[in-house]
Amino acid sequence: MIFVLPVIAKPEHLALGSYKVNFDAEKELQDWNITKKETETLMGSPEVVYGASSADVFIRIECYDFKGREGLRSIDDYRKSREEDCKAQGMTCDSYPRKIDGRDGYVAPTFYQGGTIYEAGWHLDNSTFVSVTSFYPWDEGTLQLLKTINVTTTG
Repeated sequence: MIFVLPVIAKPEHLALGSYKVNFDAEKELQDWNITKKETETLMGSPEVVYGASSADVFIRIECYDFKGREGLRSIDDYRKSREEDCKAQGMTCDSYPRKIDGRDGYVAPTFYQGGTIYEAGWHLDNSTFVSVTSFYPWDEGTLQLLKTINVTTTG
């Protein structure tokens, strides 16, 4: 008799600079690559981008810290920009308003020959934008991730 034990996924707890990210994508993810990039926006404002990619490159989470600069673009502006970028690259993309982490955000599925990429975004506060990109199918990880993600600042 052969017993197959299911893999039980554990919630993820990531530290991205001054951000804590918790979620459960119902997947066993390992070997997160955490990055920090200090740069500036095209308008010359300082910007720090904290990123986390799973080793299998199925999920990427980024926190864009505009260094206290208030007045981020509106969520609708981000949604429209995402749609325009997709269409300019010859892909099919629509975006949909959605509450994420208790905040107004959007989800933009991009359809291409190999499948679908889901991008989601929302404002954490007046100077931080959070972006999630997932290659997991909607009902096999992405939806659960977006339902459970919680991003907080640590300082």
